[in-house]
Amino acid sequence: MMKRAKAFSLLALCAAILCSCGAATDAAPQEQSGSGMTVMSMAEIPMKEDETFSGIRCCGDRIIVETGAAETDDEDGADAESSETTYVQRFYYAKAGSDFPEEPFCSFDYNERSAIDFIAGEDGNVCFILTEAAEEEDLAKLLEVSADGSERTVADLNDICLGSGEGSIWDWGIRAVPGGDFLLVSKYGYRLISQEGEIVRREDWKEPRSYDVLYAGGKYALTLQAENFQTVHGTFRRENGKIGTLKDISQGARFNRTGNGEDTLYMYTNMEASLCDLSTGEHTKIFDWTDIGIQGDSVLGMYGDTQAPRFLFREDDILYEAQWNGGDTGTKRTELRLGYVSDSAATRQAVAMFNRTNPDFLIRMVDYGTEDESAAAMRLYTELTAGTGPDIFQMDGGYMDDRTMGERGILEDLTPYLESSQVVSPQNLLPSVYQALQTEGKVYMLPTNFQLGGFITKEKWAPAGQTWTADELLRVLEEEPELRDNMSSKRHMLEYCLSVMFGAGGEDGTSVLEDGLLEKYIRLAEYMPEEAVYITDDSLRRDGKLLFEQFVLMDSETYMYYKSQWGEDVAFVGFPGGAGNGMMLYPDNCYAVSAQSRHKDGAWKFVESFFTREWQEKITPNYAFSVDRDRFEQQLKDAEEKQWYTDRDGRQQEAPVLTYDMNGEEIEVFAPRPEDTDSLRQMVEGARMIKRGDMEGLRIVQEEAAYYFAGQKSLEEVADIIRSRMELMAEERK
Repeated sequence: MMKRAKAFSLLALCAAILCSCGAATDAAPQEQSGSGMTVMSMAEIPMKEDETFSGIRCCGDRIIVETGAAETDDEDGADAESSETTYVQRFYYAKAGSDFPEEPFCSFDYNERSAIDFIAGEDGNVCFILTEAAEEEDLAKLLEVSADGSERTVADLNDICLGSGEGSIWDWGIRAVPGGDFLLVSKYGYRLISQEGEIVRREDWKEPRSYDVLYAGGKYALTLQAENFQTVHGTFRRENGKIGTLKDISQGARFNRTGNGEDTLYMYTNMEASLCDLSTGEHTKIFDWTDIGIQGDSVLGMYGDTQAPRFLFREDDILYEAQWNGGDTGTKRTELRLGYVSDSAATRQAVAMFNRTNPDFLIRMVDYGTEDESAAAMRLYTELTAGTGPDIFQMDGGYMDDRTMGERGILEDLTPYLESSQVVSPQNLLPSVYQALQTEGKVYMLPTNFQLGGFITKEKWAPAGQTWTADELLRVLEEEPELRDNMSSKRHMLEYCLSVMFGAGGEDGTSVLEDGLLEKYIRLAEYMPEEAVYITDDSLRRDGKLLFEQFVLMDSETYMYYKSQWGEDVAFVGFPGGAGNGMMLYPDNCYAVSAQSRHKDGAWKFVESFFTREWQEKITPNYAFSVDRDRFEQQLKDAEEKQWYTDRDGRQQEAPVLTYDMNGEEIEVFAPRPEDTDSLRQMVEGARMIKRGDMEGLRIVQEEAAYYFAGQKSLEEVADIIRSRMELMAEERK
């Protein structure tokens, strides 16, 4: 209770400093983007060639943009080696509706002064927490810079903020306080400082606290503190000290003061922008970012009139200011819905780009992830079957089976679209990926990327280049029982079993699997612990004291990492008994089209866009292997490129692509050699399985296998019951 009571003392401070906010200015529209959007105008904020964007502050109807620049002194014609470079912070001040200034409001030389935090003050002033170089000890000060460039030191912060000896000035931030006072906050306490530099109120905390004041104005303050490892947004009312909590606030929510309404703030997340009313604790959505062609991750701040909100965002290292002019984002556009369970920045970016550049279509995103995966999948199944589901949805092999959904007529066969597309065709895709995607010659989902997985072990247990059978793994487990405990859990092994059984693809829809595979995997699971044992000692892998583990490769670098961990006698063997070489393709950024959609052409246009040259360069993920044949080869080629550095003796040395610690020794991993690339390529080419999941199927296998593990039923009985229940499940889904 004492800790909470102390936290309230800062809230009491908020009550003492609250007062009315500034009035709004009229919003002036910016230049139209020309993208077909009629509800948003946007314009680039010009930056000088030597500048890089550093930060931004939005406050009501004002913004401050911070940039960094390297200024070279070459006025006297000095050559590059003798010229001096000065690194500076520049600050630009602008008001809503006015042109962005060409010259900075003020600037600081990093060698002499450095701004730690800043806010827009009254009457066009900007206030900084600043450090200033000195001979004995750097000075920390609260500095106010006026519109005419004149400076005034409000207070010396060395004693005011650092007198307790805890932390440094870099721990402190400055917050706007209506009326002209300054609120400085850190995890060690707070200071309320008057315009004259006097301490109005202060408090030091013995223990650091995760506490902050995000806004103070009007009748309320907005606070932020950590409770039970989560951030909690609260309100404090000036008149009576009443504490409130904002509910249903995303952990990543950000807030800015509006240009009007002293107790109303802009609240924005990666998904949407809202108005938050501190007096009621309620928030009202203004729009989804993707609806107006913006990726929410790129938004830096909001400000201005609530009737026409302004915001700044950054794309391709270019800073833009935009204004939402109101209206219906779907006017005269065909609306499509895209459903997803797991939030993906790549999907949001793609939808934003599609909406911005396609005047005929508008994609709205529908979040099914408010439930657990099994419930979300069932809801999707139900809505799609009834014809009320989304037109497009992001597939995930962990909980959805495209084959079953395609056979039930839920998913559209994409083969005709691929064969007639001018952008992507079956010939453009990696043959192994395309074959694994097929079900009786049909393709029901299309990923843009994939990862490669299976089991990894030593050559002595599975010669390199050979598929590991379930019988071989069972034999090793029998012969070397000391290796049994350092492996996957029972649940994991049963999940691998289903992945292998469901994953094999091909034009005829059949899979070449090991006989009695279900029974063998249940026996394998019997050897596994109830909980997976995480191995922290990498030397066990190299020394052959760990039998196997699952691996997932997303690029050449991770392939080299696993090779380094396991040593030169490593064997990538795939999953035991699997089709092809046993390797599993994990689809990434994968989409399907509803067979019930009335706008299949528009839905396909979105999916197809990922393979255009523009999207391949800007939108389509590059963090995992590409399904595009040419791009995949380019990824392998790029990974082979060596990086070099010059050592202390002036010799050129190859730089590692990554390093890791093995029992105190730093291990360096270098770029793959051609023979490594060939081995990796062969692993991909030999894959014949793609990850397909079925949460209900996994539940059945787990439930029934438990009877065998407990000795209550025989292996044959359990396997027969599982097959019977799986067949019944398939019939019920028809």
